[in-house]
Amino acid sequence: MLAEQEDDIELTMCQRLRQNPLFRVCMPFLLLMRIGGAFFMPVHAILKNPHQSLLEHDPQPLSCSLEAPPTTFKQKKIARVRTRMEKFELTSKVYCLFSFFWVLAYTGRYVWSLFYTLPNQLANFNSGRDLAHLLTKIANGVWFVNVLVVHVIFLRACSDKSKFFNLFMKWEKWRYISRNKNCTAFADRFLPRRNVVTAFAVIVLIPQLLSVWLPALYNGPELGTLKGILFDGFDPDNRMVVGITVIGHFFASFVYIVPVFLFALIGLAVEGEYLRLNHDLYLNLGADGVIAPGYIECFRQKHGKLCDFLELADSIFALFCLITIGAGVFEIFSLVFIVCAFGNDDTRGVAMTFAQIFWFMVYIMQPWVVLWTGVRVNDAAHLPLSKLYRIDQAKLPAQETLQLHSFIGRLTGSRLGFTAWRMFTIDATALLSLLGLYVTYQLLLFQVQIDLTSPDSPVALVGHRTDANVTYTLL
Repeated sequence: MLAEQEDDIELTMCQRLRQNPLFRVCMPFLLLMRIGGAFFMPVHAILKNPHQSLLEHDPQPLSCSLEAPPTTFKQKKIARVRTRMEKFELTSKVYCLFSFFWVLAYTGRYVWSLFYTLPNQLANFNSGRDLAHLLTKIANGVWFVNVLVVHVIFLRACSDKSKFFNLFMKWEKWRYISRNKNCTAFADRFLPRRNVVTAFAVIVLIPQLLSVWLPALYNGPELGTLKGILFDGFDPDNRMVVGITVIGHFFASFVYIVPVFLFALIGLAVEGEYLRLNHDLYLNLGADGVIAPGYIECFRQKHGKLCDFLELADSIFALFCLITIGAGVFEIFSLVFIVCAFGNDDTRGVAMTFAQIFWFMVYIMQPWVVLWTGVRVNDAAHLPLSKLYRIDQAKLPAQETLQLHSFIGRLTGSRLGFTAWRMFTIDATALLSLLGLYVTYQLLLFQVQIDLTSPDSPVALVGHRTDANVTYTLL
């Protein structure tokens, strides 16, 4: 009897998460992140009491919508027992720690290689190509730091129930419930977007894995250059090194690729709610600028709830956005400089060329997805402003006039949207600023190369030097 009751309570509480629309939409990404060891739910957030039989109803205070508000529940804390869901999440947590260990081992392999090869390169530093070799090492280090930091960010967000778990739970409470009876359900209208984003994630993830697995496991001559780069400072036949490389890159690839698409999916979900609110505001605003009594405050509070949800999502992704944008911009101009420095090198081969093209596309994709998502959310959050300016204030009572001014002040006085660790809001101006930053430092880097190759430079190249162990691409 007790076991049956436990199953019933577990099912009831798990449905709060598993039947949550946002959680269901994100399920493909959460599955990918679980495979990569970057997602689990905190046990204390899903642990249930089998002896509890009372669930208190907690109605949503704002109910101006024609659609019935969602029902939330408060659970009394009496005692705790371990359930099947708890065991599953505990296993997921152990698996995440296991994956983090392999990412650390993969990073340690690179650090060992760096200490093994870097002193010789610095001792022979005398040309623009040597600068490209050094820049390659730095860019690879930035990539590993990016992966480690992102992994830590998501593991911390998973372990803290006020982050991911609270994000999914707050969606039902804070999302906008449309007043339009003809509006389709959230899951139905969002499935096409989810499928497209999921397909892109898988498409990028497969070559990301093969870019290292093929040269690590295949001994063909066409991949000899990539294998030499991958095992720079190591014996390519060492099984332990090969195992660390293959397994470590498996987890690192998931951590590097999947989170940016999860960020895009959540951003698009928030954007869709803002767009629905703006559309309903348009439908309820007459051509003469008159709106029904009480609707201004209703839309203001609904918009405020969406902003609260956006603030919660930003608390999870803010540092991730900064790391992704910063690392992406640095890796882009590093790869461009490296390709230009070795443009006349005929030893690269077709495999190396395709690897460089793929990595260049990935380096552009990462910051672009973050910036594109941030710009769309920022623009959608400010859309009601044009409708509010059309309201005829002469026909409003004094109280609603104050509510209108408060709504307009929120939209004009605060910068709504995702941020890069609270340093700046990701909007169209940030996109233009980052583009200018990239062009500036790319030109400076080319100028350094020109100075190093100039005959008057004290470190000019005296003779042509070849080194089979020198790398000129990013891993």
